[in-house]
Amino acid sequence: MSRTPGRVALLTAFTVHNAEEIAFCDGAVLPDPALMARVGLAPGDYRPDRLAIATALLSALVAAATADTAGARSRMSALIGIGTAGALAFNGVGHLARAALTRQYNPGAVTAPLMVGAAVRTIVGLRRQGDISRGDTAGAIAFCTAVSFPAILLSLRAARLVRPRVSEKSRASRKP
Repeated sequence: MSRTPGRVALLTAFTVHNAEEIAFCDGAVLPDPALMARVGLAPGDYRPDRLAIATALLSALVAAATADTAGARSRMSALIGIGTAGALAFNGVGHLARAALTRQYNPGAVTAPLMVGAAVRTIVGLRRQGDISRGDTAGAIAFCTAVSFPAILLSLRAARLVRPRVSEKSRASRKP
């Protein structure tokens, strides 16, 4: 069985990145409420319990998309792995850009460089192993990055269905 280059590092970096987002989301500056409403989200969708569910769903998707079953022996498998890694790299760059633009800590910004580095390593390894052109690499990354936005929205909305309310006990424990 062929190993997907960088897969373990990428999944590890994504897991650590998600843990940072969950752990520090309470102090985060949320996106503009009007923008959130336009895409069907609300500030409560960024609660730690909901983020944990959403990131678990996304992690399962990333693990499946980068699975070792075919490795780069399958051109499509390599392109999906490249695209997924590219989407994670764009996510990491987004965290860094938002932190720079707002001049505030953005949950995920600390681990973003680790995730970007692991993504680049995965992309380079899969390109070499699968003999994938630059154009096909760019196309796969563009496609998977575009698909990642609805995937994130759907995971947050699914988390809302699973965790619709905050219990009174939970609310009380969040008060200073």
